[in-house]
Amino acid sequence: MRFLLALLVLVGWAVFYLRPSPVPSSIDALAEQQLNNFVSRWDGGPSALIWSYEANAICAFSSETAPIAGLVAIEANLTKVLGPDGPLHATKIEGTTGAVESLPGGYFRAHGSYTIRDAAGAVLDQGLWGNVSREADGGPLLVQESAHTTIPEGAVLLPPEGDPGSAEVEGIPVGDPELEAHFQRFFDAWNRQDAAAITEEFSEDAWRIVAAAPEPFIGRDAIRRSFEENFGESSPFRGSTLKGIPLHVRMLDAEHAIASGVWRMQDAEGALIARGIWGNLYRREDGRWRMLMESAGAAIFE
Repeated sequence: MRFLLALLVLVGWAVFYLRPSPVPSSIDALAEQQLNNFVSRWDGGPSALIWSYEANAICAFSSETAPIAGLVAIEANLTKVLGPDGPLHATKIEGTTGAVESLPGGYFRAHGSYTIRDAAGAVLDQGLWGNVSREADGGPLLVQESAHTTIPEGAVLLPPEGDPGSAEVEGIPVGDPELEAHFQRFFDAWNRQDAAAITEEFSEDAWRIVAAAPEPFIGRDAIRRSFEENFGESSPFRGSTLKGIPLHVRMLDAEHAIASGVWRMQDAEGALIARGIWGNLYRREDGRWRMLMESAGAAIFE
């Protein structure tokens, strides 16, 4: 009998200490838990960091030629970057969270910044992120991670001749005609340099997170001003045309969707001047899709 009681006590202790970590009750605490998990798992390498992602997660990084889809591909990329022969092996990552907002179905959006340092503390990379995650037993999981290096002054954005990412990429069918119409309106508005029209493709409470700016643009007024500057006389983007190619589209529910892909920008003469990756969040408002969070970056060439 004493042995049985002792065994029951030990089992109780094991259940208590080995159970999944409880999900924080507030959305801010949930995002903080996610950031802390990510930073601590970074130290553990690819086999630890992969636990930050859900099975069909998407990673959109400006350092890659296309978004990375699914755990197998994500782990392979983490191994390439963080493994013993990777450029970020034995580095540390720091992060901040700027804002968090709940979405239906246990999802949430968040944006913030990151800094990667080498063993001596020197900065190797820094930039902004805008992610979509979901609540899960044991802690939140990344659904779409979109992180991009902030473009330093004087950076070279023109891909070199023979760059594999400069080749034309075939997109996928969007599937939803109304979302397809949003994409078309967005790029048509850019290509005619219409700041007012392109701003209408964002929700009132949208976030615009782009590698060309050191801070996110929050709300439609700030977003409109960012495009007025993009299309201004002194802007390197004046007269440019933009093509976006969707490679992944996923409906979170009837009113929310995520999508990621690549973009290519040409100057007024049609010459390629930059390329990059985007991973965005959309919301349907009165039957019309609008962008709730834009997170996009450009490839940087030394």
